[in-house]
Amino acid sequence: MDASPTHVFLRRPDETVDKPMIPMLTDSNLGTRPVATLAITGAVKGPSCAERSEPVYGGYANGRGEIVLFAKDRLAYRVNLKNQILREGPPLNSGAQARYDATEAGGDFAYGNKIFRRLSLEQISDICSASNFRVGSRF
Repeated sequence: MDASPTHVFLRRPDETVDKPMIPMLTDSNLGTRPVATLAITGAVKGPSCAERSEPVYGGYANGRGEIVLFAKDRLAYRVNLKNQILREGPPLNSGAQARYDATEAGGDFAYGNKIFRRLSLEQISDICSASNFRVGSRF
Protein backbone atom coordinates (compact mmCIF):
# COMPACT_ATOMS: atom_id res chain seq x y z
CA MET A 1 0.00 0.00 0.00
CA ASP A 2 1.31 3.44 -0.92
CA ALA A 3 1.72 5.58 2.20
CA SER A 4 1.68 8.97 0.50
CA PRO A 5 2.03 12.07 2.65
CA THR A 6 -1.65 12.93 2.11
CA HIS A 7 -2.83 9.92 4.15
CA VAL A 8 -2.52 9.22 7.84
CA PHE A 9 -2.85 5.56 8.79
CA LEU A 10 -4.64 4.63 11.98
CA ARG A 11 -4.85 1.34 13.78
CA ARG A 12 -7.61 0.60 16.24
CA PRO A 13 -6.31 -0.36 19.70
CA ASP A 14 -7.88 -3.84 19.47
CA GLU A 15 -6.32 -4.67 16.06
CA THR A 16 -3.37 -6.95 15.65
CA VAL A 17 -0.42 -6.03 13.45
CA ASP A 18 -1.45 -8.30 10.56
CA LYS A 19 -4.71 -6.41 9.90
CA PRO A 20 -4.64 -3.62 7.28
CA MET A 21 -4.40 -0.07 8.45
CA ILE A 22 -7.27 2.36 7.76
CA PRO A 23 -6.53 5.57 5.84
CA MET A 24 -7.84 8.65 7.55
CA LEU A 25 -9.15 11.63 5.60
CA THR A 26 -7.02 14.62 6.41
CA ASP A 27 -7.20 18.28 5.47
CA SER A 28 -4.36 17.70 2.98
CA ASN A 29 -6.32 15.23 0.85
CA LEU A 30 -9.65 17.00 1.29
CA GLY A 31 -8.29 20.44 0.52
CA THR A 32 -6.96 23.00 2.93
CA ARG A 33 -10.13 25.03 3.16
CA PRO A 34 -13.74 23.93 3.50
CA VAL A 35 -15.82 24.44 0.36
CA ALA A 36 -19.05 25.01 2.30
CA THR A 37 -20.55 24.80 5.77
CA LEU A 38 -23.46 22.70 7.02
CA ALA A 39 -25.77 24.31 9.56
CA ILE A 40 -26.76 21.70 12.15
CA THR A 41 -29.66 22.73 14.37
CA GLY A 42 -30.21 19.67 16.53
CA ALA A 43 -30.85 15.96 16.70
CA VAL A 44 -33.77 13.94 15.32
CA LYS A 45 -34.38 12.15 18.63
CA GLY A 46 -32.45 11.13 21.67
CA PRO A 47 -30.07 13.47 23.50
CA SER A 48 -30.19 17.02 22.31
CA CYS A 49 -27.52 18.25 19.94
CA ALA A 50 -26.19 21.78 20.22
CA GLU A 51 -26.53 24.03 17.19
CA ARG A 52 -23.29 24.16 15.28
CA SER A 53 -21.77 24.50 11.87
CA GLU A 54 -19.71 21.76 10.25
CA PRO A 55 -17.14 22.55 7.54
CA VAL A 56 -17.50 20.41 4.40
CA TYR A 57 -14.48 19.47 2.29
CA GLY A 58 -16.02 17.38 -0.49
CA GLY A 59 -18.66 14.84 -1.35
CA TYR A 60 -20.07 12.39 -3.84
CA ALA A 61 -23.35 10.95 -5.07
CA ASN A 62 -23.95 7.29 -5.84
CA GLY A 63 -26.03 5.82 -8.65
CA ARG A 64 -29.20 5.95 -6.54
CA GLY A 65 -28.73 9.68 -5.95
CA GLU A 66 -27.70 9.33 -2.32
CA ILE A 67 -25.36 12.12 -1.29
CA VAL A 68 -22.43 11.87 1.12
CA LEU A 69 -20.50 14.91 2.35
CA PHE A 70 -17.05 14.81 3.97
CA ALA A 71 -16.40 16.76 7.15
CA LYS A 72 -13.37 16.99 9.44
CA ASP A 73 -12.05 14.16 11.59
CA ARG A 74 -13.05 11.39 9.19
CA LEU A 75 -16.76 12.16 9.34
CA ALA A 76 -18.92 11.31 6.36
CA TYR A 77 -22.53 12.48 6.43
CA ARG A 78 -25.23 10.84 4.32
CA VAL A 79 -27.66 13.63 3.39
CA ASN A 80 -31.45 13.29 3.29
CA LEU A 81 -32.55 16.50 1.58
CA LYS A 82 -36.28 15.76 1.82
CA ASN A 83 -36.27 15.52 5.64
CA GLN A 84 -33.15 17.68 6.21
CA ILE A 85 -31.40 14.90 8.15
CA LEU A 86 -27.70 14.02 8.27
CA ARG A 87 -26.65 10.51 9.18
CA GLU A 88 -23.07 9.77 10.05
CA GLY A 89 -21.78 6.96 7.87
CA PRO A 90 -18.56 5.17 7.10
CA PRO A 91 -15.84 7.07 5.24
CA LEU A 92 -14.51 5.90 1.90
CA ASN A 93 -12.12 2.98 2.07
CA SER A 94 -8.58 3.46 0.74
CA GLY A 95 -9.32 2.19 -2.79
CA ALA A 96 -12.42 4.35 -3.22
CA GLN A 97 -10.59 7.33 -1.66
CA ALA A 98 -7.78 7.01 -4.22
CA ARG A 99 -10.32 7.01 -7.08
CA TYR A 100 -12.15 9.98 -5.55
CA ASP A 101 -8.90 11.94 -5.17
CA ALA A 102 -7.95 11.26 -8.80
CA THR A 103 -11.30 12.55 -10.14
CA GLU A 104 -12.00 16.16 -11.04
CA ALA A 105 -14.94 17.86 -9.30
CA GLY A 106 -18.14 17.00 -11.17
CA GLY A 107 -16.59 13.89 -12.74
CA ASP A 108 -17.53 10.23 -12.42
CA PHE A 109 -15.36 7.59 -10.78
CA ALA A 110 -15.83 3.85 -10.58
CA TYR A 111 -15.17 1.65 -7.61
CA GLY A 112 -15.98 -2.04 -7.74
CA ASN A 113 -18.89 -2.33 -10.12
CA LYS A 114 -20.49 0.98 -9.07
CA ILE A 115 -20.26 4.47 -10.56
CA PHE A 116 -20.08 7.52 -8.30
CA ARG A 117 -20.07 11.22 -9.13
CA ARG A 118 -17.70 13.55 -7.29
CA LEU A 119 -19.74 16.63 -6.45
CA SER A 120 -18.67 19.99 -7.79
CA LEU A 121 -17.99 22.88 -5.41
CA GLU A 122 -21.22 24.54 -6.59
CA GLN A 123 -23.27 21.40 -5.93
CA ILE A 124 -21.81 21.07 -2.42
CA SER A 125 -22.53 24.72 -1.70
CA ASP A 126 -26.13 24.36 -2.94
CA ILE A 127 -26.69 21.28 -0.75
CA CYS A 128 -25.25 22.95 2.34
CA SER A 129 -27.27 26.14 1.87
CA ALA A 130 -30.52 24.30 1.09
CA SER A 131 -31.55 23.93 4.73
CA ASN A 132 -30.62 23.68 8.36
CA PHE A 133 -30.01 20.00 9.06
CA ARG A 134 -30.64 17.75 12.03
CA VAL A 135 -28.39 14.84 12.93
CA GLY A 136 -30.01 11.39 12.89
CA SER A 137 -28.81 8.13 14.31
CA ARG A 138 -25.62 6.64 12.93
CA PHE A 139 -26.01 4.51 9.76
